[in-house]
Amino acid sequence: MKNDKKYRAIFFDWDGTAVLSRKAPVEEAVAAMKPLLKQGIKLVIVSGTTMENIAGGEIGRYFTAEELDHLYLGLGRGAFNYAFRDGNPYVFRDMLPDAACLEKIHRICFEIHITLKKQYDFDTDIVFSRPNYCKIDLMPEALRGDNLFMQENELEMLRESFRRHGMTEGLKGLMEIAVCIGREYGLEVKPTCDAKYLEVGISSKSDNVDVIFEKIREDLWVKEESGEMRKEEEGKKGEEQRTGEEERKEEEQRSGEERKGVEQRTEEEERKGAELREEDCAFWGDEFVGAEEGIYGSDSFMITEKTKGGDFFDVSDVGGERPERVEKSGGGVERFLHFLREQGY
Repeated sequence: MKNDKKYRAIFFDWDGTAVLSRKAPVEEAVAAMKPLLKQGIKLVIVSGTTMENIAGGEIGRYFTAEELDHLYLGLGRGAFNYAFRDGNPYVFRDMLPDAACLEKIHRICFEIHITLKKQYDFDTDIVFSRPNYCKIDLMPEALRGDNLFMQENELEMLRESFRRHGMTEGLKGLMEIAVCIGREYGLEVKPTCDAKYLEVGISSKSDNVDVIFEKIREDLWVKEESGEMRKEEEGKKGEEQRTGEEERKEEEQRSGEERKGVEQRTEEEERKGAELREEDCAFWGDEFVGAEEGIYGSDSFMITEKTKGGDFFDVSDVGGERPERVEKSGGGVERFLHFLREQGY
């Protein structure tokens, strides 16, 4: 665990990572977030749910308008990407399917449901109410209650259910069924599974993460260009800040060549200094574990070509294989909140 590393951006899941459940109190989470936002650290909530399920739809009321300038939300498996302006959330980019595409997604999921029933006598339920995907409940008898994240025994329950119904190809075969049926309808669907639910849509957390990663880079560049970043960095120096007299002396000592080099610094070099790098980012979740080899949980979709150089941590204590880039920290919600508090010191 890289306790001594300070990050410029922290991406994290909500349910099971920052809070125990959607209905659980959020005070500890927002208290851990507040010092980081105040310092200008970018915090990004990445969740499959929608805004009304993040702190009861009122996450903004816990922070000042200035703090909210550094908070982003990527919700609904790529559907909604939020930033804040004057203390109010707004969608700066969405990936919602049109009515015809959403109807195809519904039909695809119903076809999956029928295929599993006909070929394997495998019962499922379907949630059709999501704006850009459907959830197919693979274990309707296993109720999670308010704890919507993966439970410790669910992977083995799913494997046993596959064996009992003769689904020898397991989850890999199920994913292939989803993709093949999707192509019959002319869609390249992106199925994910956390053991209990197979989610089928045309976007995923990868889309949230990539879109917001680029948005933060853009925001940092605009801030650098306006000079605000330099002012903030100077303000953070506190007692170490140089006096105007010291600065003038140092300026006089600089060679003409050095001054010329500073003056001629190219826009490309300036942007490089302002840009958010993948190694500046940490990514936290509780659903990285794979139900089968090579098929990982929904939080693994935070690992993209743009972010793969970052640091990834799993707070789940569930045993199983994780992507090679992911470090198992364990400890659940409290472990993640402890990390935020350390970062805020």
